[in-house]
Amino acid sequence: MMRVGDSIIRHPARILLAAFVVATVALVALAGGSRGWSAAALQTDATPEDASPVADVIGTPADEPDEDTADLETEDVGTPVAEVGVRSPYAQTIAQGLAFIEDGSLVWRVRQVSPPPEEEAESVVGPSSFNLQISGDSVIRNDVTLKRARLEVGEGFYRSADDPYTLRSEGDDPSRVWFIELVPADAEAPGDGDIIFTSDPLDIDPLSNATYDMELVRNVLLPGEEADLPARTGPALIMVTFGSIETSSGTDGPTTLDRGTGQVAEDDLTLSNTGTEPAVYVVAALGDRVLDPGEEPDTGTDADTAAATDDATPGADDTASVDDPDADTDEDGLTDADEADLGTDPADPDSDADGLTDGDEVNEFVTDPLNPDSDGDGLADGDEVNVYFTGVGNPDSDADGFTDGEEVLTAGTDPNDPDSFP
Repeated sequence: MMRVGDSIIRHPARILLAAFVVATVALVALAGGSRGWSAAALQTDATPEDASPVADVIGTPADEPDEDTADLETEDVGTPVAEVGVRSPYAQTIAQGLAFIEDGSLVWRVRQVSPPPEEEAESVVGPSSFNLQISGDSVIRNDVTLKRARLEVGEGFYRSADDPYTLRSEGDDPSRVWFIELVPADAEAPGDGDIIFTSDPLDIDPLSNATYDMELVRNVLLPGEEADLPARTGPALIMVTFGSIETSSGTDGPTTLDRGTGQVAEDDLTLSNTGTEPAVYVVAALGDRVLDPGEEPDTGTDADTAAATDDATPGADDTASVDDPDADTDEDGLTDADEADLGTDPADPDSDADGLTDGDEVNEFVTDPLNPDSDGDGLADGDEVNVYFTGVGNPDSDADGFTDGEEVLTAGTDPNDPDSFP
């Protein structure tokens, strides 16, 4: 199962993505800023509304080119387009948690909500779901553990079932969030928000009465690129957040998905970008089977046999923690008891999927193991430590008035040099 691991070296996608963003910014500057899309599209999701995604989410489009730069753009620079059929390297898991699948007919459902300001926010209990930030910022708090996370555009958060959470807007910009839920087919939606997608009932009975790793994977397809669905168990949901993609299988013709639209994939699909803009989409799916504490594997099924092997999901055998208070099931440097107190996942060494283990975040860097961007600068904690060498607890490492994320992702300047700024 593809996941954001605890070593950046194992996942060259992040390095490639950072390098591409810097290169694209340079091309935009050389061309007089006249692109119809910008490097911001690689880290910004669009709204599902009919408004222009560039004007609504990325920012005000640059001025039209003058006669002196028009030829430079079309003849010397050109639109960055990958060769047709190139595989996208940018897929990353942006949220993850464990979900218990009960008997009954289930559907994938997506609701768009506008979080209220802090003084109007209420504590709500709901099903297992993902929060995906579509525009603006929000802050979510688990009202049991009191752990909080700040979500910026394109970031995800997993909400455990039956825990109360409070979600509020942050800042002055309007905040919009998608709730991506796997719920009973007859479940009524809460009164807040609008349902933008509901699947047909899913054939998920063989998976019922068991716990699974639930993952939200985000990917970028440049023009001409294609990708396969990530490894998964059961039907997956594809939702487009920017641009458009085509989905096709060996027997079915292509289906076009625009931003704000989705499709359930029962079988393998190829996802392609045949347009001229980058496309961004997310895939919500069940991953590996995870044994519950004290549960013995059923050697009669392939799924449970795989879970008991050495290469199964880390922490699949949690029986040691029942008798050993010092057990560290996921070997992240925190005992299972410590993780229970912190609200982190004792079966996942990197609960917030930011590239740093929970133990390193708590014991070495003093960051939040439940927040992938502890200082809120737009860079994941693991990227700050392993790629950019910026202050993981300081949003402006060189104190030049620009956040590390603005320098790396938008301007392409050096976040560690105060003389290099946008």
